[in-house]
Amino acid sequence: MLVSSVAVCSGGVLRAVFEKMRLKFEDIEVNAKFERNEAIANRTEKIHVFFLQLRQIK
Repeated sequence: MLVSSVAVCSGGVLRAVFEKMRLKFEDIEVNAKFERNEAIANRTEKIHVFFLQLRQIK
């Protein structure tokens, strides 16, 4: 749930930045990868967020 929240929030921030830059876009795809430490209560240690397939409208 933490990783999903980070990915969605990051996508929202990117969308807001593009709107302020007056860039029109059709689609943003957000992927997230994460690493957990099973030895310490399955704690999330790293989150990598990737923004892919941005289709800009001209």
